[in-house]
This record gives sequence, structure tokens and C-alpha cells, in this order.
Amino acid sequence: MPAPRSAKRVYKPGEIASVTGIYDVVHVGHREPHKATLIRGEEFPVCRTCKTAVSFTIVQQASHVTHDWDFAGPKLRMIKE
Repeated sequence: MPAPRSAKRVYKPGEIASVTGIYDVVHVGHREPHKATLIRGEEFPVCRTCKTAVSFTIVQQASHVTHDWDFAGPKLRMIKE
């Protein structure tokens, strides 16, 4: 018997993104689903049209450049060769 598929977490407006990545955005009735990028710590927004009748599901995790170890921290000086 195959293992059950794990259900993806569905986020609603007002919740906080736990990971940076590309999310599927599903509205109720007025717009086709689309993708949007959210950064860890951002609040999932309400829709201007369907208000809180919108949901978000992570499709692909990604690192924001400012959260990447190699790029975070104090600014480095550019060295001209």
C-alpha cells in the first residue's frame, strides 16, 4: 500500500510566512490561481477583492539573498583588480 501524501499547509491572510519561497495563491471566484513570492516573517496579505477568501500554499522554498549566510552581515567593500 503506498504511503499517504502529506498535505501541504494552507496559509490564510494574517498568518506569518514560516519560509521564504514561491506560493500558489488561490482566490475565491474573481481570479485564476497565480504564484507569488513571500519572505519568511512577512504576513500573508488580504486580497483587495475577495478579502480573506484567499489562500497560500508553498510550491518551492528559496532563500532570500539577505538570509543567505554568504551575503548576510556587514557590507563588504568591492575590491577593484
